[in-house]
Amino acid sequence: MAIGICMSHKVADTSTVANFINDWAARNKCDQYVPSPLFIGADTFPQGDMPLFPETVLEKGDCVTKRFVFDAPKIASLKAIVADKVQNPTRVEVVTALIYSCAISALRSTSQSSLNPTVFIHAVNLRTRVIPPLPKNSVGSMIWAFTLSTAENGVIELHDLVTQMKQSMTRFCDSYAQKFRGEDQWPAIFKECTQALRKEFSIANLVTYRCSSWCRFPVYEADFGWGKPIWVTIASCSLKNAIFLIDTRNGEGIEAYVNLEKQQLDVFERDAQLLAFASLNPSALDSI
Repeated sequence: MAIGICMSHKVADTSTVANFINDWAARNKCDQYVPSPLFIGADTFPQGDMPLFPETVLEKGDCVTKRFVFDAPKIASLKAIVADKVQNPTRVEVVTALIYSCAISALRSTSQSSLNPTVFIHAVNLRTRVIPPLPKNSVGSMIWAFTLSTAENGVIELHDLVTQMKQSMTRFCDSYAQKFRGEDQWPAIFKECTQALRKEFSIANLVTYRCSSWCRFPVYEADFGWGKPIWVTIASCSLKNAIFLIDTRNGEGIEAYVNLEKQQLDVFERDAQLLAFASLNPSALDSI
């Protein structure tokens, strides 16, 4: 038996979806269970006289989605490779950096855009980043993103990418996220944030990659009465240069869903460096 769900990002993010599914399952098993979503978005981030945020253009194309699984020992090996140059690398950081590095290599070997600069956009759950933190059951699309860039034809080193990710995340949190809460600072910070993003994306011939991590969200906790799920997966989509990460069932590995144009993905999925740490579409039963 399978359950599918689709929700608009205009009203919800991964945290909201995970909480909704778990509340739905709990309510299904117990009539007395009362879900407790908190609709505090309008109070937390008041609209006021805010500048209009430019509509995001999500580039689509002739894309193919492939699933790659990084088990815990391979992730540990990835961490070990960068550990002497990066302090406390995380699972998501090393896996994301490897995928981004291999994606750039595929771009440079197959595309007329091979010499173009690239930017990597990584979604951030604001609930745990603002001060004070927001409750986990806050409902809404409470996300932003930090970015990191690579120059055209620059050498891509794994430890450099992980370092850049850490620095970009820290800079985003210190400069923006920690100041998002409150009427006094929110409008000015929002304006500054949008101006920074506009500047980032004004670079000519920019190639954009996006990543959303669902890791550590409780997607394997829902029990509708016949047990917890054997496998939680993410549907494929036509969004170009997109990467989605989700925990394996044991919570130690990572499944990565990579969307690239077919010609680039054909090169990407044969990358020896990638395949040294990831398995291409193994059986979901392997992680049980």
